[in-house]
Amino acid sequence: MKVLVTAPFGNQGRQLLPKLAAAGIDVRAVEVNPAFEKNLYDLGAKEVFIGDFRRDEIMEKCLDGVDKLYLVLPNGLDNVIGSVQRMIRVAEENNIEHFVFSSCLNVVRELEQHWEKYMMESDLMGSNLNYTILKPAGYIDVHFPDLDGGIFDAGNYSPMIAGSAVSSFITCNNITDVAVKVLLEGEPHYFASYDLCAPGYYKEADSTALLKKVLAEAGKELKIVPPPEMNMDMLPSHLRDILGRIMVYHTHHPYRGNPFVYTALMGKTATTLEEYFRECVEKRKSFLRQSV
Repeated sequence: MKVLVTAPFGNQGRQLLPKLAAAGIDVRAVEVNPAFEKNLYDLGAKEVFIGDFRRDEIMEKCLDGVDKLYLVLPNGLDNVIGSVQRMIRVAEENNIEHFVFSSCLNVVRELEQHWEKYMMESDLMGSNLNYTILKPAGYIDVHFPDLDGGIFDAGNYSPMIAGSAVSSFITCNNITDVAVKVLLEGEPHYFASYDLCAPGYYKEADSTALLKKVLAEAGKELKIVPPPEMNMDMLPSHLRDILGRIMVYHTHHPYRGNPFVYTALMGKTATTLEEYFRECVEKRKSFLRQSV
């Protein structure tokens, strides 16, 4: 089986590629940045195509000869609706067996990137393709990244979203586990849309208090620090609009999902926020023990 993966060096791609390779799947990756080519082969890709998949000639080349497609959209891309519409047509022409789209939980009209994904879901559902739509909640790994000098190393935490609205989360590890299952099993997942969430709903104050507790048990102090300055003028206007709306919307509106689907699919609950925090703390401890 040969599977095309887009955004292969992104949050999902870096975890998905080695899992697919370990499952015996031939992975074809399409990446716009040539600097990541070697990394992608190291992660398990059999083929790496360099180029923007939104361009017709790249899209047609990438989809030629693959059995299945896992579509993840890099953050902040413009002109994605038309590109995905063309991708669906090319996939139909190439008799792609299974089109798996990583969308997002609870698409809402107020957020541009959500609305774009809603439109793409609609196009996919109206196609002649066998499709599956994954709808993950907020990525725990992105909201609480495990970085040198960051939360689980030095205790430095920069909240991404303020306010009292509650959120659901899930790890990229859990998302990609579902992706591998869906791609391997195929037909039982045709025409399904899966909400993917871990148990629990968290306000910013709740997640911060939990983080403070877990770090304190490990002998670390939580320090709230301002996020690094971002020169918005250097970003494409489409991405500036998306980031601004995300900050405003999620500060005041809940982003909740139900954990039932993940548990039913995988036979276990997804990694909770507290479990993720403890895993990251333990990784740091293990690294220090090995370094001594």
